Amino acid sequence: MNRKWFAALAVLFLVVAACVCESSGGEISNKATEVIEELPTLDISSMGNMLDCAEIKEQFDTLSDSEWENYSRSITGQRIGYEGKISKIDSDGHMLITYACPSITVFTIYGTPNDVLSILTEGQFIMGIGTIRKAEPFLSYLRIEVDGEKVGKAIHSEAEIVGVEKEQTEATIESFFFGTAIVEETQTEPDVYTCDYINDQRKKMTELQWEEYTKSLVGKPIEYEGEITEVYEDGRIQIDACSGILSGGPFVIYGTPIDVAIEFQKNQFIKGKGTIKEVGTFIFMYIHVYGETLE
Repeated sequence: MNRKWFAALAVLFLVVAACVCESSGGEISNKATEVIEELPTLDISSMGNMLDCAEIKEQFDTLSDSEWENYSRSITGQRIGYEGKISKIDSDGHMLITYACPSITVFTIYGTPNDVLSILTEGQFIMGIGTIRKAEPFLSYLRIEVDGEKVGKAIHSEAEIVGVEKEQTEATIESFFFGTAIVEETQTEPDVYTCDYINDQRKKMTELQWEEYTKSLVGKPIEYEGEITEVYEDGRIQIDACSGILSGGPFVIYGTPIDVAIEFQKNQFIKGKGTIKEVGTFIFMYIHVYGETLE
């Protein structure tokens, strides 16, 4: 009789324990699937007390080398607010932000969590807060690296954000001749780029200068025209956009719908406007753009 009683109790205990484990497992699963669905609107009431990129760029342009070295050390670890366009998200999740700074500045955000990255796209306008990791000169550029803290919706319109950047296109760049002499010249970057302009800059620059310059071009507007050399099955259109023999490599337009791309013929002359996706060099210079208009 006692053995039957203990056996019954043991069975009852196992049943209760199984139910508790199943219930607990279900709760943990629900918590693990929570994700961010959209960007929040940030509280910007305290952003007036933070640094911004334009302020740092002003110091970069006016301070002596020794003064800049002291200044850049003093702002490391300070908070900075920014608003601009995501021009590139690399495989490590680093975001290149354009229009947040005056031109000839490379502004990169590090450390954005994967759940936030999953709802961000290249071309999106955002506002954010972070901590300055590094601010340093690189050749003629100012490079600012930021550890991101918060990302939210941009509060200004695209036209307002881009308009501010266009007013700040004056910059002094260093030109290297024969690897020794350095001549400073004032150059105005164009409001809208062309293949020929970018190729001319490439010819004047060292490899290191060119690498940094191409980063600053991402997200900038560009006009193009030329004969079609190929139309690919995904709708990409390759054209001969730079003038002159051996002047440039592939110029590829992305985003053309298949039903539109199929109508174009080889050697047909087209022109249009778009946004720079990527610029680089592989034997020859190449330019990839997101097409916006095409005719």
